[in-house]
Amino acid sequence: MVKKYLLILTILLTSILNAQDLVFVKFPNQKCYHNENLPYYNIDNDSLAVRGYDLTEYFINNKASKGLSGYQYKYDGIKCFFLNEKNKLIFIDNPEKY
Repeated sequence: MVKKYLLILTILLTSILNAQDLVFVKFPNQKCYHNENLPYYNIDNDSLAVRGYDLTEYFINNKASKGLSGYQYKYDGIKCFFLNEKNKLIFIDNPEKY
């Protein structure tokens, strides 16, 4: 009985260790926008940050709100939309925070 539990435990631990290695595998068709030598940005194919959501609104009012293209700012080659001019200026003052 003890041998049976040890065998099951060994198989379980081996599976967990092997699965951990698979997490870091890059698949051939996987899109990767992250370059280890550059900062990571959550962007789409058009270089729009966080699918157009206002980057500051979550931190200011604790809610996710879509930004407007009229309040657009380009930072480090990435387009950022904001809900209003105030949020845009807050971001411009300290972009590293967001």
